[in-house]
Amino acid sequence: MLGLAGVIAAPASATPWGGSEPTPTNLVFYLHNSSTGVTVGAVQYLDILSTSSDAVAPWAGTGGLAEGSHYDSVSLVAAPELSGPLVLNGTVSANVYLNESGSAPSGGSITLSVYAVSTTGTLTRLGAGPANSATPLGPGGSLPKLVALTGPTLSQTVPAGDSVEVNLTISGNTAESYGIWWGTIAGTTYASTVTMAASTYLTVPLVRVLNGSGSAVAYLSPSSGNTTVAVRAVVSDPLGAYDFESFPPELTVVDPATSAVVQGPFPMSATPALAAPGAPNGSYVVPFNYSGLAPGGYDFTVTSVDNTNENLGPTATMPVYYGREAIGVESLAVGLPPVPVQVLAVDGHGQPLRGAVVQARSGGTLLAENTTNASGRAGFDLSNASTFAVSALWQGVDVGTVSVAVSGPGQLVVLNTSVSYPTFRLETASGDPLSYALVSLVHPNGTALPLLVANASGELTLDQAPDGNYTLTAVYEDAVVVARASEAVTGDGPFVVVASSVYTLAVSTVGSGGSPLSEVFVQVVNATTGATIASGVTGASGELDFLVPAGGYRVLGSWSTTYALTSLSESQRDNVSVTGPGEVAVLTFSKAYPSFTSTNEFFLLVGYGVLAVLVLLLGLLMLRRRRSPPARAASTPDAASGGPGPVNP
Repeated sequence: MLGLAGVIAAPASATPWGGSEPTPTNLVFYLHNSSTGVTVGAVQYLDILSTSSDAVAPWAGTGGLAEGSHYDSVSLVAAPELSGPLVLNGTVSANVYLNESGSAPSGGSITLSVYAVSTTGTLTRLGAGPANSATPLGPGGSLPKLVALTGPTLSQTVPAGDSVEVNLTISGNTAESYGIWWGTIAGTTYASTVTMAASTYLTVPLVRVLNGSGSAVAYLSPSSGNTTVAVRAVVSDPLGAYDFESFPPELTVVDPATSAVVQGPFPMSATPALAAPGAPNGSYVVPFNYSGLAPGGYDFTVTSVDNTNENLGPTATMPVYYGREAIGVESLAVGLPPVPVQVLAVDGHGQPLRGAVVQARSGGTLLAENTTNASGRAGFDLSNASTFAVSALWQGVDVGTVSVAVSGPGQLVVLNTSVSYPTFRLETASGDPLSYALVSLVHPNGTALPLLVANASGELTLDQAPDGNYTLTAVYEDAVVVARASEAVTGDGPFVVVASSVYTLAVSTVGSGGSPLSEVFVQVVNATTGATIASGVTGASGELDFLVPAGGYRVLGSWSTTYALTSLSESQRDNVSVTGPGEVAVLTFSKAYPSFTSTNEFFLLVGYGVLAVLVLLLGLLMLRRRRSPPARAASTPDAASGGPGPVNP
């Protein structure tokens, strides 16, 4: 915030500031009246914001006062019809002179809002508030006081052609009257300001040396007479003519070897001329006679400076500056013809890059461009005794720059690029690979690569891919397990991508006695879609492990065998919800008796049983025979006994 109060003296002469810009940079706007009005769309605004104070032409004496009972509001336009995109990236604040008159102040609020205004006049609110308390205005008085207000925090880009509108609204007590003051009123200057954080700067993106026919030249041939060329520069300033008190762009000719100024500075003129206040924006030109330059390389340097006029004595602190010194350079030789230069672009493994776009620049200005052949080579003609930045674009990405001092024909420059063979490895949190996962990659240039498939180790490798941020999405077993993960590629890797929502599901199959049961066909079915995502057959351990995404599943088991020429089969199922590690599904098969785990064992047991029964029966028979009495011969009574006598057959 600016600590301004009372009468503000006229500012001292503006001093160009060439330091590095604060981040964010504060744009400080003064409230003004416009004598002719500013039309945006179909609306004419008399109140605008400018970076020049009210004591500086053309804004001198343009003060204003808005008054209202209970409610007061004023809308001001900053930078009507921007000359370039304006990036707003911070909190808006204001130091505004306000007053309240009446006898019953009782609160109320003051709100600062920011809008974008299209060329048709359509308003888009970028942000509003928070509501600041109006209590500091009371008790009533006819003279204003400086009040610090907080506005919205913005993170938007206002496009070229649009305007920025700031609205200040007081909603107070019905018995009170309110006033908003700005500029010079009755001989007193009330420096009401609005401060915005921005990150769009004055730049000089283009410098060209033109011959008599208006064509750009790469070098200047020797001249013994008065030979004049035109030096043209483009100055870009998003705030255009409503920006700062400005200094005309200037041309200086510099010796690049010593950085010494050889000729200049020469003021440049706008083409076409700009209306007041004439802040730099657009095309500038100056004639230059180079006949006095000795053969050699030179930098044709154009400097443009603007300033916020904020050097007001004790308030001149660095953070309030938005102005800067912007420089554009065109390097070329005088009296020395251009020479061929070869560039060899290679990747991080030393392999040539075929089809790379190689560019040569001077001071940010593009001078030459070519495409590498199958051997990774490209050539162009550059000015002798000059230094250039040679860069390579690979698949639309800047992959490297090298500084080249041209010393003669036949020069070969090797440009090592940040092009690699990155490997991405997909795995679970426990380190298990996601075999054959489907992977979608978004290239650093913003395009989506064709769908890729990871190998059995969960890996995939790209050939000759530029370093940069890749966005990766992976599908495993019909589920998205990695969603738009950002991976910063710097080399070959491997770059591990963890699918934290994939876990191991353990399946155990047992018989009626609880022993492991082999030869069970197991399927894992997605409970939602009904699709089988994994299957297998149990071994001697009766166990299988499956990697599955989190979700609900049906685990199905099928078992069959043959006992005594009789086929037996059984199916079991278990419903499980996989939400983390350690999930187990147990399938118990009641028909699978522990003794009959195979047909051979069954028949062997039956044989042993039959043999045992036969042995037992034989033993019982022999035992019975041993215990029976011997048989006696039949007889007749003897004579003495009167019994029957022998019977003769």
